[in-house]
Amino acid sequence: MNTKNKILLVNLPFYRLMGSHYNGINIGLCYISSVLNQSGCICKIYNADYLDSDKYADQIKLFEGTQMFKKVHQDCEHPIWLEVVDNILNYDPDFVGFTVYSADYPAARIVSAHLKKKKPSINIVVGGPHITVGKTIPLEETPDFDYGVVGEGEYTMKDLVSGKTLSEIPGLMWRDSGKVIINPSASSIADLDNIPFPDRTNFYPEGRKYNSHFILTSRGCPNDCTFCASPRIWDRKVRFRSVDNVMDEIRELVGKGVKFIQFQDDTFTFSKKRVLELTGRIISEGLKFEWICDTRLNCVDEEILLAMKKAGCIRVKVGIESGSRKILKQINKQITPEMAIEKTALIRKMGLQFTAYYMIGFPEETNEDAQETINLAKRIDADYNSLSIVSPYYGTEIYNDYLAQNNNSLLKSHWEYFFHQSREMILTSKIDAETIDEFLALNDFSKGKRV
Repeated sequence: MNTKNKILLVNLPFYRLMGSHYNGINIGLCYISSVLNQSGCICKIYNADYLDSDKYADQIKLFEGTQMFKKVHQDCEHPIWLEVVDNILNYDPDFVGFTVYSADYPAARIVSAHLKKKKPSINIVVGGPHITVGKTIPLEETPDFDYGVVGEGEYTMKDLVSGKTLSEIPGLMWRDSGKVIINPSASSIADLDNIPFPDRTNFYPEGRKYNSHFILTSRGCPNDCTFCASPRIWDRKVRFRSVDNVMDEIRELVGKGVKFIQFQDDTFTFSKKRVLELTGRIISEGLKFEWICDTRLNCVDEEILLAMKKAGCIRVKVGIESGSRKILKQINKQITPEMAIEKTALIRKMGLQFTAYYMIGFPEETNEDAQETINLAKRIDADYNSLSIVSPYYGTEIYNDYLAQNNNSLLKSHWEYFFHQSREMILTSKIDAETIDEFLALNDFSKGKRV
């Protein structure tokens, strides 16, 4: 390992472009940083979406920020971009790594262009969902990207910065005489217990305090929702850390005074046996902290919820998405409106709060379908309604269907519009402005706060 290498891993600005911010950590970058630092590198994490404030815009403000979001992307000399570039250059890294979602892709290109202009020798590495799904295309479209990482980034990044022969690094994309080369895929990390815990200390600039209470106990999702790229990224497989390993991380955080933890698994209760073992251990060891998790309604029952409550869970976040039976079937959600009513009532009966995720704008969705979603949300009356407009994210089934129906024509220069805080109906013209307004008003209908 070349210990002289300095690496900066960057979470690009996103919510700041809509008038808000995000002060949390990107746990994927934290895992990569931990592996690199353990190997002798000097690696830090820079959240460029950070502001020194604990006040955040609500969902209505985010949707109203769409025009601001577009305007910032249209101005490559906007102060936010220049600030991010200056911060990166002040750290003077040999390698800078960006995690890239589809809505981040234009930001990555803008920042990379500035960096290459000011420091041509800098090595720019991109990874994340958009790169994993896009394979060679993002690098072919963006000459300023030097390397791409497909899939899990810990060991591909380690091999790259160590100076290993490029052609021998699984999961790496690189250039040979200007041509983008994609190496054979890296095998999924078989034993997640072998990865060191996420780096929660090496943040940049100095003095920043990021929210670092996140734990990931598994990787992957077994489901096949049409609006999600996870099936293409994780191949519908789930890998688990051992309960012993997770408990070690929980004890470490609680021992440092952490009183709130957010489990970031796609489906925290996917394995009933495992969640009962984990909650049982938390209870038996007397660990006192509050926590929340995301899961699916078809993966909870009274026994699971009661155990979670006793172990300190205060809120469950569940995707309902639609109140239309037709839409739920179309998107492969594997639930019904009746199940949504029954299971959310059970969550409330167990004394837990819950957040419900809803979306409108699916292909061919009508005002009537959207109204069914609005009516169901009002009937369920969640503590918080998390609202989205459907966006055809890269690698999703609805994206591929959209391409097929439009002769493979999509304005890729408009990637920045493809995010779920936009009011624009990309996939349907059958929902009117009044219905969109009524849907977004569910933000005020929910009686609680976002957690």
